[in-house]
Amino acid sequence: MIKSRGMKVKFSLCMLLMSGLFAFAMLAAGEQQQTDKVARANVILKQLTNEIPKGGPHEVRILTATVAPGAASPWHTHVSPPIVYIIRGTLRLEMEGQPAVTLTQGQGFVESVGVVIRAVNPSNSEPAEVVIVQVSDPAKPFLDEVKR
Repeated sequence: MIKSRGMKVKFSLCMLLMSGLFAFAMLAAGEQQQTDKVARANVILKQLTNEIPKGGPHEVRILTATVAPGAASPWHTHVSPPIVYIIRGTLRLEMEGQPAVTLTQGQGFVESVGVVIRAVNPSNSEPAEVVIVQVSDPAKPFLDEVKR
């Protein structure tokens, strides 16, 4: 629960920023439909979470990644939930103790805090391109690698 008015404003601004980033990603991916020369935003993902860090200040991180065909990220965890948007290709998120989730172009996903996860490009020929947004304590790393 957000206790002070200042924190409510910061949280609202953070959510507005993330919404804007997803709308921008849609435009960049060529998925945005235009009518009457006005860009219209499409909702990609609506998900409730209690995992956004409280307090502050926070660092907003926007990352892009290209995952080569057949490649995978290392197994890792996050201290703050990354929000993933697939610009192109397919990405399979493999999570310890949970079923894998396959995402394709135009889909998004909020990764959970503390879950051991890795991203795999299941394609043999097409790279996967993603945009990742994370709001985190500036002193914390984007991810913590887990040895397996």
